[in-house]
Amino acid sequence: MKTLQTFGLSQTPTQSAGTVTAPSQQTSITDMSNIRYPRVFILNNGFITVSHSTVTAGIALHDLVLALVTLEPSLTYPPVVAPNGQPQPQTVTAPAPATFQFVVTSEVTVGYVWEVSTDGGNTWNPTVDGMGGPYTGSATFQLSISNTTGLNNNQYRCTASNVSGAITSNAALLKS
Repeated sequence: MKTLQTFGLSQTPTQSAGTVTAPSQQTSITDMSNIRYPRVFILNNGFITVSHSTVTAGIALHDLVLALVTLEPSLTYPPVVAPNGQPQPQTVTAPAPATFQFVVTSEVTVGYVWEVSTDGGNTWNPTVDGMGGPYTGSATFQLSISNTTGLNNNQYRCTASNVSGAITSNAALLKS
């Protein structure tokens, strides 16, 4: 018998309270983390069986993999702000450019919407790229402002969203 190695959230190897046996055609894992109700997992010729107390259930490994692949897109979480990912205040001398970034992590594609407030954060309107205006990147993690003339004291924030939810950044002040 071999001792099963597991990795916890800290990604540090630890010894589990279980054992692994590996006969030629069958692999079994006994989970003894709960001594009163141990669980046994058996993989035998492409079929997995889980036994717990007096109950046993099984599924073909192929079917289990298909179920996991089918479920995977729905096992997502809303975007999470990365360390130091909030947009930072910018001080520039007009008409110099300025850039704001909102960095998030997500398992799936994220959409971004940048907004501007010209009244101290009371009302917010989406920024619009092009059309002679100063903005580019309004639908990306990075908003660029090519000319900051007339934009002094504007605040900028971004909402990042995926299929599971959304998160809005802190407001960042532009001084120009």
